[in-house]
Amino acid sequence: MRTQRSRGERGFTLIEVLVAAVLLAVAVGALLSNLSVSTGNLFRTSDIDRLTFLSKRKMDELLSVQNLPRGGVIEGALQMDAAQKRATAGYRALILTASPMGQTTREQLERVRLETWIESGNRRRTMQLESYRMVRVP
Repeated sequence: MRTQRSRGERGFTLIEVLVAAVLLAVAVGALLSNLSVSTGNLFRTSDIDRLTFLSKRKMDELLSVQNLPRGGVIEGALQMDAAQKRATAGYRALILTASPMGQTTREQLERVRLETWIESGNRRRTMQLESYRMVRVP
């Protein structure tokens, strides 16, 4: 037998509560999935920013050194801060003699190609830079 509710007795039925719980679960699930995607994008952007900084710093260092081995390859690890130790980074540089600047000058144009990489977990990001510099030939 069904009893009627009086005006003072208000509430939700069991069906209404279950529907609300399902809607809330779907909304929370969607938010958590978006959060994990955003976190992954943040780490990827952080690695790219770190690699850009390390690449520019290494290129500046190579351009400032006077006696680089012409036609040779220089390889090594990139130095990272203590906060960045979860990743490893390295470089490979190739120094090429482009051309003499003239018959009477003792200057040559060198091309410096630099490839850098950073590994974080199972991801590897690479970047390539190229620059020219003027050197005096002995």
